[in-house]
Amino acid sequence: MKIKPIKSKKSKALTEKMPANSHYFSVSGDMTIHTAAQDHQALLEVVTESEALAIDLSQLEEIDTSGIQQLLAIKRWYEKENKICHLHSISETGTELLQLLNLESRLELTPTRY
Repeated sequence: MKIKPIKSKKSKALTEKMPANSHYFSVSGDMTIHTAAQDHQALLEVVTESEALAIDLSQLEEIDTSGIQQLLAIKRWYEKENKICHLHSISETGTELLQLLNLESRLELTPTRY
């Protein structure tokens, strides 16, 4: 998995929902059991630095239950800290898994794209 900051081409619909100090990131590649340890460290760095976070998941190539667990952990951490975390635009592969696990509403994913 690769995490990169998005500095331009942010959706107006998304930026209107987010505070001015928000950080925007795009995740690409895989979020699987095989990459979980590396993904966890990369996600921790992003999460602990941001008061408000928007993560574009449209470039995910593969995600399994360990990747979903990491997304759930991010959401829980932000909720616990009373911070904003907005996950959006998950790839078709991720959408299918979320539907199978009945977790779409828990992650509050929206179809907004940059």
